[in-house]
Amino acid sequence: MKHILLSIILFSAATAWGATPPFDKVIGVCHLSENPYDPTSAVNAMNPSLAIRNYYRVEEHYKIEGQPSVSILQMPAHGTLEDVGKGYFAYYPEKGYLGNDRASLLVEVGGKKVRMEYFFRVMQQVPDQDGVDPYADNCPNKVRVWKISSTRNLSN
Repeated sequence: MKHILLSIILFSAATAWGATPPFDKVIGVCHLSENPYDPTSAVNAMNPSLAIRNYYRVEEHYKIEGQPSVSILQMPAHGTLEDVGKGYFAYYPEKGYLGNDRASLLVEVGGKKVRMEYFFRVMQQVPDQDGVDPYADNCPNKVRVWKISSTRNLSN
């Protein structure tokens, strides 16, 4: 029954999008952020196009070339995203907010369209002790970047 329901959902989504789905992949990115944030620290900074390039290089063994374009599809509910230039964005949580937040971005580079789902974990301080993996302790799937879905083949 689950397989039939999933097939119907995928068929419905493909039909709604037409013959070509709008994204090649949907990638999840866990981003640990601090609140209050220090404006001189890079802990709240992120580079979506670099994350996509690294994902394809490491996970797909595919090198993406070209000038990236990044746009925000959905702003976080408990903070803001700011384009700080040179491909970097900064996540600023609401004053006093601790917990989870989420945002969606679209990265277009090298003929690929990738939706990135950023999962922010806002804490007072991101752990940085030797031998401690803060992503394993604080992120979905216990990793920093993972594939959520793939709708097209690399050759497309």
